Amino acid sequence: LILCGGLVDGGKIKFNVFPKKASNIVVAAVEFPEGTPFSVTREAVARIEAAVDEAEKEISALPGTTIPQGSRLVTHVLSTIGEAAGEKAGFSSSASPHVGGVRVTLLDPGESQVHSEDFIRAWEKAAGDITGVQSLDYSASNSGPPGSPIEICIQGENLDHISAAAETIMARLSSVDGVSQVYSDNTPGKNEFKFTLKEEARYLGISLSDLASQVYGAYYGVEALQIQRGNDEVEVRVRLTEAERQSRDSIRDFKIKIDNDTWVPLSAVADYTVEPGFSTITRKDGYRQVMVSAKVDTAKIVAGEVTSELAAGLFKELAAQYPDIRIHLEGDAKRSAESFGSLYIWI
Repeated sequence: LILCGGLVDGGKIKFNVFPKKASNIVVAAVEFPEGTPFSVTREAVARIEAAVDEAEKEISALPGTTIPQGSRLVTHVLSTIGEAAGEKAGFSSSASPHVGGVRVTLLDPGESQVHSEDFIRAWEKAAGDITGVQSLDYSASNSGPPGSPIEICIQGENLDHISAAAETIMARLSSVDGVSQVYSDNTPGKNEFKFTLKEEARYLGISLSDLASQVYGAYYGVEALQIQRGNDEVEVRVRLTEAERQSRDSIRDFKIKIDNDTWVPLSAVADYTVEPGFSTITRKDGYRQVMVSAKVDTAKIVAGEVTSELAAGLFKELAAQYPDIRIHLEGDAKRSAESFGSLYIWI
């Protein structure tokens, strides 16, 4: 037993605690940044769907594949645009023009002798890289624990430090042979205006709250009066015209009210920039969190090898570079620790 443990710890014997079971349902879920046109998502979904035929031909030609006469490896294909596929399917928040997916039903693995993971690798290769995609996840339904084999959480308060560490980890993972589908949930949202008050604004008695309320009111409307119409009250709101709301020039020419009869240009009291916002900000245990995830080809490498190497080197470098962040492992690493922890207690 000690010898076996030593061979495993020394990396001589590779093991996978949670191997993927063969499934007859595989899904490709694609997501673009928020604000992406419907046509871009549709084009990507069409490309992924076309790759199904290429993957089927490649897998069907492999030795050992047994397809009954008159049958096909792929029995059904369902494409969705504007609604998420995979684990996020069915949630109301997942309905948007920037998401889509393809769901493929395969012949029962017992008949075809084809593992769903083999089909996924061929499918991913046939689809290739898609420009501008935020995430492209290939998975098999009910084939094992949810989530990705590699999941690395970076926590802290400084989002710039967290994001920089996440980018470094993603770059390292992408360079490892056998690691694919490397993404993070630190996704940019739609472009937004960010305002910074100038020193002159204080002398004019303008606070950031005053600025925000006036800009918001101009674009989203301010209640002017209410009219009683029968048993109903009709609220009348005043805002800029539609043409002004659709133009950035209206911000440049916008004026801020500082008292009852004085208006000053926005540029005199504040600077503004146009930057991508955040579609979501995740917090856990009181800290901001970004998760980096990746999948592995177990024929080449297992998740434990990758995370052990990162923990021994890169994580220590990041901890020295960004002392305010902390990194911990989820995915297979956490599940393995929990399983073996209970085993050691029993022994």
